[in-house]
Amino acid sequence: MHGECNNTYKVIREISADRKEELLMTTTTEHNNQVDLMLWEPSGVNRPDWPITVGVPFREGALDNPQHISLWDGDREIAVVGRVLANWPDASIRWLLLDFHVDVMGNQKKYLALRFGQGESCTQSAAAYLEIAEQDGEITVINGEMTVCFRNGGRLPLDDLHCQQRSVLQPYIEINPGTHPS
Repeated sequence: MHGECNNTYKVIREISADRKEELLMTTTTEHNNQVDLMLWEPSGVNRPDWPITVGVPFREGALDNPQHISLWDGDREIAVVGRVLANWPDASIRWLLLDFHVDVMGNQKKYLALRFGQGESCTQSAAAYLEIAEQDGEITVINGEMTVCFRNGGRLPLDDLHCQQRSVLQPYIEINPGTHPS
């Protein structure tokens, strides 16, 4: 599983304007309908449930449907979503963008196997990372990092927005109710 490296990428996550975190990801030679991925966390920080987005190239004719993939951490399947970025002339997938979450421990490498082909499909739901609730005319969407609240009939499209447990919207204050500039 730990073959010769083909591509190495930095996976950078911007936390704020002055703070970024990064991992290194390597894809190795494709063999037996599998692409091996290696994640490395070089800064010593544990990153539980870390969101990863990475593009993976495929040889012509190897994959024709982005749903014919599954991602494995040893014998444990990981929820993954694939989106086609480019196709070969025969309409098979040339580049597939993957989105998934994985635990990466500081100063350690994690090896994953992306399996693909006719018999593969992800049985883990990516919806596990998205929670939607409706109560008293308010819809709340939570994805782990962000909470967005929509209120039916509210003055603004978003009633509230929290990112990493901090509100990022200024309170809406109506100074002169019922009067609007012409």
